Amino acid sequence: SFITQDPYDRDLLVKNLKPFDIPVLNYTGNRQMQNKPLVVSDMMHNLGITSRLDEVFEAPSAVKEVLISQAALDHSFIGSEETNRRADDANKLGVMDLWTPENHYRWSISRYGGHVSASVNPVQGSRLFASNQRRRKLESMEKEEDLETAISRLTDMIGKLNVQRFKHAIEMKCGQRQVQAEGSSWRKGSHGASKFPPEQRVAEYGGGPDAPSMAMVEAPAKLVTAMACSNAKVTGRFLQLSRNIA
Repeated sequence: SFITQDPYDRDLLVKNLKPFDIPVLNYTGNRQMQNKPLVVSDMMHNLGITSRLDEVFEAPSAVKEVLISQAALDHSFIGSEETNRRADDANKLGVMDLWTPENHYRWSISRYGGHVSASVNPVQGSRLFASNQRRRKLESMEKEEDLETAISRLTDMIGKLNVQRFKHAIEMKCGQRQVQAEGSSWRKGSHGASKFPPEQRVAEYGGGPDAPSMAMVEAPAKLVTAMACSNAKVTGRFLQLSRNIA
């Protein structure tokens, strides 16, 4: 609602705000605002009632007068959690409108039977910082999405590493079998010859055209050594990959 103190301003606002269906009230100020004195008895204090609603906020006199006349703020009281638990006792003290942190209580007296009926409405939380709350919620959701993306990426990486580990395990097993087979074959063929140094084995052929060279004589031992080194490299790669996955 809008509150004006001049008929021209009221008419101007009514004309321009008509499509929006916004009320416009004109405060004439013919009578001086006379608030009732704040009276909170000891019994009210014992129930947790602390003040009257029109005493807990500041506003221009015209605005405050209109609010009091339209909503009877000077008959509405503010209580605590203790008051919320003992709301019926507050009504027995003549309180007809009561605000607590949890609920808004209103009592009315029937014109015919004189019985009292009550209505209770939950109090909504302040929306003053709602925009900041929405922003923080969006930031939190973005962080959760980033975390989910990171977890998904790590899961895919682990899957790929497991495949690589399986492949390297197969390669290592095949390499071991090849080294064992070829090493066994060379050991059988060179068991006797290995007892003598390479120079003596070359001399046994008499230096003829069919005599082996020094490199040919040393080849079996070098091949076995090379295969052992290859096996060690494969094993090293597998162990390194296992540590990365762990």
